[in-house]
Amino acid sequence: RQLMNQALYLDPHDPYVLYFTGVVEESMQAYGAAKRKYAAVRGDSPVGLAAKIRLAEATFRDGDQKQGVAMAKQLAGGRPDVQGVQRSLAEMAFDSRDYATALKAYDRLLALQSGDVPAQMLAAMYFARGASYERVGNYDKAAEDLALSLILNPASPGVLNYLAYMWVDRGEKLRESTVMLERAHEAAPEDGAIMDSLGWAYYQQGW
Repeated sequence: RQLMNQALYLDPHDPYVLYFTGVVEESMQAYGAAKRKYAAVRGDSPVGLAAKIRLAEATFRDGDQKQGVAMAKQLAGGRPDVQGVQRSLAEMAFDSRDYATALKAYDRLLALQSGDVPAQMLAAMYFARGASYERVGNYDKAAEDLALSLILNPASPGVLNYLAYMWVDRGEKLRESTVMLERAHEAAPEDGAIMDSLGWAYYQQGW
């Protein structure tokens, strides 16, 4: 922080220095200071868009979720093909329980992916969209996306737990879900959420 502020003192208008000073402030949860730095970055600079994205995220984390999402929506509307904008909007919308907006953003984000995307990154996107579908009650679509996530990353205890618990809670596929939860528990034995899901699966079957 001291070094970045020294750099900023030497050149208070340098967009890179402003941006990375904002990143440092944000990492220390000094969101007000971070927002001021991001807002000062020239929009036509190489980090101009990145600063706008982080300004929206810092606004969101600073307690103004509605404004943060609105800023991200505005960015996404003018840049529908920029993955970073769509990802930011999707994550903020999900965290603020605006699942309809999150779904649209994840749809767009997944449509932008090419064939060289790392499997774990793609799996995370399908998981996030599947969780969004589950929150709006579209369980069939949720199961499809969560299954796709598991195909790409079959050992993920979090996805195994999410899909299996969704089925168990609805009284569906109890035996299959139990096997999945046992795999998840073996992979993450200290995870309380997985233990809770597994116990619920056993209870549902009278074990």
